[in-house]
Amino acid sequence: MGTLAGFHASLVLGRFAAGLLALGAVVSGVACNDSGTQPGGSATGAAAAVSSASNGAATDPATTGGFQIVDAPNPALPWDYDLGVVPFGETAQCTVRLKNTEGRPLAVRELQAGCSCTSATIAYVAADGTRVEGEKDGEPMLVVPPDTVAELVVVSDTRLVPVQNATKRVRLVLTTDSATNPFLAIEVHLVVQLSFLAVPGTLRLGDVAESEGARGSAKIVGLDVDGRKLIGVERASPGVLATVRWDEGVVPDQWTLDVELAAPVERGPIDRFVELSTTGPHGEGNGPVVRVPIVGTGVPDFEIRPERLVFVGLDEGTTSEVEILGHLSGQRFRVLAIKPDAAAEGLIVADAEPATPDDSGKSPRWRLRARLSSRAQGELAGTLIVETDDQGEVTIPYAIAAKR
Repeated sequence: MGTLAGFHASLVLGRFAAGLLALGAVVSGVACNDSGTQPGGSATGAAAAVSSASNGAATDPATTGGFQIVDAPNPALPWDYDLGVVPFGETAQCTVRLKNTEGRPLAVRELQAGCSCTSATIAYVAADGTRVEGEKDGEPMLVVPPDTVAELVVVSDTRLVPVQNATKRVRLVLTTDSATNPFLAIEVHLVVQLSFLAVPGTLRLGDVAESEGARGSAKIVGLDVDGRKLIGVERASPGVLATVRWDEGVVPDQWTLDVELAAPVERGPIDRFVELSTTGPHGEGNGPVVRVPIVGTGVPDFEIRPERLVFVGLDEGTTSEVEILGHLSGQRFRVLAIKPDAAAEGLIVADAEPATPDDSGKSPRWRLRARLSSRAQGELAGTLIVETDDQGEVTIPYAIAAKR
């Protein structure tokens, strides 16, 4: 009896282990694949067998059902789609035509791409000529009538492809409610051509004082793709002055891009760019431009945070405070005096404290605290004038409001 029980236990464990292996193989079919392994190859195990049967490489579609690939560019490898060599920054796409051979309406349950750089949509044209699009979050995503050809549109964004100047492969898996052939695997591959690399890829200027502007620089490294060269600045956004120079003696080829954002600078988000012209292969002809984005935020020379002193209440002792920030490069200053306007003279009393003072008492940031020295007779609004040693006067709005 002990031997028979052991035999049954071994049998159960064997079936459980086989199930786990099969499940792991199917899950691996949606993983991002950079190794060049083809669907149906030995590297994918059980998923390869499912994929091979689904793609109809050696099976009669009439006996498998589900979706079958039709009009493939490469009939010998119908599941394989070559997107070619694509310049960095562009998108590449292909359309995979899938015929429903199930003999009944076929529900698309899930569509997964193995890398975030690639997405896919599915649709078909109904008998009345209308195009029926699959819904990403629908359950099911799409129901395709029998014998209808659906179009699976696959798009790769080269800006998101994690490898350049090498073959990138992405596997997509389509899951349906087919009783005999529920999985279909498609593989797309492309080479993202990146001839030059900007370091940093985006010039981030941070806070830029409106009366000062800002400067920045980046290195442009040649990746030795077909002997292409950087020529110079082709164009730049208004207000951007840019020059580029070759760094002599550096291997591989390297250039320095210097950028100046001229004053005055508008307050708010800064979204500018510089485009650099390049040659074609072997230094001949023209190649694609290298675009370097420039971002930042235009701010006043002095910034008040929050934008005004607000006293909530009219009672004596009501307080409010703000912070004064200097955004000019190396700007450090001293607060010499704080003067309320005539309406608040004798009512608002204020002092200021430096945040990070140096030996001379100067600081790029000051905290101003104010209070009502007596009860206000009513609601009031006006300004305080803050006198500094080197930067002139700073105006701070105030408001005294009754509690609601």
